[in-house]
Amino acid sequence: MPYAKVPVAFVVALACVFTGAVFGSSVSFSKKFLPTQNVARRADLNNDGREDLVGVNTHGGFDVLLSTGDETYGSPASYTIPRGADTVVLSVGDFNSDGKADVVAIGTDNAIHLFLNNGSGKLSQSTAFPVQNVISLNDIAVGDFNHDGLMDIAFTNAPNLTVWFGNGRGGFTVGPTAPVNNTDYLMLGDFDGDGRADLAIGDRDNYDSVQVLYGAGTGHFPVKRLIQTMGGHSDFNAADVNGDGKMDIIGSQFYPNAHSLAMFYGNSSRTWNTHATVPLAHCAGSGDRGRYERRRHQRPDCGGSGLQQ
Repeated sequence: MPYAKVPVAFVVALACVFTGAVFGSSVSFSKKFLPTQNVARRADLNNDGREDLVGVNTHGGFDVLLSTGDETYGSPASYTIPRGADTVVLSVGDFNSDGKADVVAIGTDNAIHLFLNNGSGKLSQSTAFPVQNVISLNDIAVGDFNHDGLMDIAFTNAPNLTVWFGNGRGGFTVGPTAPVNNTDYLMLGDFDGDGRADLAIGDRDNYDSVQVLYGAGTGHFPVKRLIQTMGGHSDFNAADVNGDGKMDIIGSQFYPNAHSLAMFYGNSSRTWNTHATVPLAHCAGSGDRGRYERRRHQRPDCGGSGLQQ
């Protein structure tokens, strides 16, 4: 069951119109605003066939918003990590093999907290898993990294990436740790089409690179590639934009200008030499004076970020 991370700004506040040269006709998006922070996960939490949202709120916890199916969401159900810890980031996956989307959250207590779903979208905390030797826990991703059909987690603890293997019963086994160039935010995908889970890691120091890690199906990522952009600051996300079954990398420039997207195409040769630039005719908020000030856990209002599957 796929779950995805998507900036709420894109899902509910985006109003981009792409040029006819790209799509053949203009495409527009309506605006919606929801009381969550900027980055959320989307998944069907109550098994009604509609995508719901889970996002960190402004009170140190996180909210679940269930879709009503009419372009609106129900009132947020709020959750907190026990003993006063704040939620830093979260992700979604089925960790006890019951077919229901659960939530894992990294807290300021340097632990990963598992919240199990009863199938109606109501969560209850199951277990807290302390992380050892913490420097900076920045993001967490869910995927089957050892190809056993069970959901695992990968998280960045600067300057490393660590994988924990899920046992399908709400528990984890500590897996490999490896040094990485970037540690800020994770993107899951199969970038070379080999059927194994890969990861891409974005950079929020210089806002100009993505490191792609190709999974071996064992929890290890022996092959790494770096995508580097030149000029300006960009945020990145992953989607199969050309429909070839391989995930691509989308770079949305937000400083000094927000006029284009850079598309880097994944391929079986694991090279990133082929790319294209897509101009934007208009993006909601493109003139926002605060765009350059967006920092931790934030992404631009436009740039294809909501395309991640």
